[in-house]
Amino acid sequence: MADDTSYAESAQALFCAMADFLGKTETIKLMDVKEYPDLESLMENKTLKKAMDKAYPRIYTHYKGGAKFSLDQITKWLGDPKNKKWYNSTILIAKKMMQEISSIDSDFKNIESANFQNLYYFRGDDEVMTNIEMLFKIANEADVVAVGGTMKFGDVNKWSPADIYFGSTAAKAKIKATIKEYGTPKSKKAFSFMMLNAMMGELINSGDILPLSLKQAAGSVTIKKVNFVRSEEEKYINSLKITNIIWSPYKALPYEKFSATPRTQRQARDLQVKIAVGQVTGTLKFRHDPSGGKYLAEYIPDRGNAKEGQIGSANLISKVMETLDTTAAAKFKREYDKAFLKFKEEMKPLIKQKASMNTDKYNWARGNVSATTIMAATGPVLMDFFKGKNGLKFAKLVFEYSTSRSIASGKFVIAK
Repeated sequence: MADDTSYAESAQALFCAMADFLGKTETIKLMDVKEYPDLESLMENKTLKKAMDKAYPRIYTHYKGGAKFSLDQITKWLGDPKNKKWYNSTILIAKKMMQEISSIDSDFKNIESANFQNLYYFRGDDEVMTNIEMLFKIANEADVVAVGGTMKFGDVNKWSPADIYFGSTAAKAKIKATIKEYGTPKSKKAFSFMMLNAMMGELINSGDILPLSLKQAAGSVTIKKVNFVRSEEEKYINSLKITNIIWSPYKALPYEKFSATPRTQRQARDLQVKIAVGQVTGTLKFRHDPSGGKYLAEYIPDRGNAKEGQIGSANLISKVMETLDTTAAAKFKREYDKAFLKFKEEMKPLIKQKASMNTDKYNWARGNVSATTIMAATGPVLMDFFKGKNGLKFAKLVFEYSTSRSIASGKFVIAK
């Protein structure tokens, strides 16, 4: 079954294809959330309805393990009032991409003309996204490149977090040919991230592919190129400063008092490292997710409040820490492992009571267990490390890796 993320990314692919058909002039004129505050009003415009019908055959958007989304599935989801923010974001990003796409690379300028040129739009498909991930896996098996050449990438999103791709038939053919050349057990060893990034860079430079990472936009949209010029990325990463570190042992409240406390006044369970990078402020948040069982390091900019990257396990966090201090990394991992076992034991009686508890109370109780076991054990270790001589270096490495800015990461564009 498809989730909201799959729908949102598929809707974005559809509206970017609509903008491609309309061309720059008509897109700027017609894609207006004030003029068309919902999908129903937008589809009453015959030009936009025609653009949608023409655009759908140009998109290849699939949900995980499933078939291609139908146009009816996408429009039904996008027209649901609960998805109003995504509807607005979809229009705003499609419009902004058309306005700025030639500044990403001049070879994309032909998309500004009305009617389709040479691009199609992909999300979760076999020929572009699946094949690119296959090439990533081949390179990741051969190379140790992440975090200063000390570890492999944890997943494809740390190389490139692209949610959708604009791509041509020439791009599909090039990707397929590269898999054929380097997909055998013997030839795999000769493939590298240098080769993968060179291939993707050439396709971007020729206007044949564009990896696009999406964040929900509100009001205004920013289009940002990432990893196009390494010296600029290094300058940006090295501008990072820690402005504050926030953590204290969690004090569990009785449920009645907790539920009566406004969310903004509740004690946080996580450890927060407040940072400034260039002109942007945000938070590196270290937390245990008791619902999914993962220990996460997330980067969340203050503007927009949408997560822009994460490290998805205690093991990976410790590996990043290990590049600076093996003793501290081992201590963090040891404390986490012991606390995780304690968390599981304390959850056993709670799980037995789950059926008799309402959802909010169960989540409160589970959060308390997480905070008083895992965060109570790892919080002090992280706090001490960030306050020590390697704290700033660690923050930079976490930011670099979680936001896909490692030296071997690929080029992509963020729309937010």
